[in-house]
Amino acid sequence: MLWILGILFFIAMVWNWDKKQSKKNRYIEVHKRHLNNDYKYNEYLEWCGKNGEIPMNKKVYIKEIEDRKNKLQKLTK
Repeated sequence: MLWILGILFFIAMVWNWDKKQSKKNRYIEVHKRHLNNDYKYNEYLEWCGKNGEIPMNKKVYIKEIEDRKNKLQKLTK
């Protein structure tokens, strides 16, 4: 019986340690999103170049998205 309790305690300890290690740093996540956005925008620029399209300005487009998010947040409050 003592062996079983010891094994269960060990499993619980490993389980909790694993959860603590998997907590995400929000700054890293934001930075990853920015890098992913930059990659997608560069891919978009290549696509525009191949198809003879004029690309949208990235800063203006991001500002429009942020404005829409802010409006939605105000409406939901």
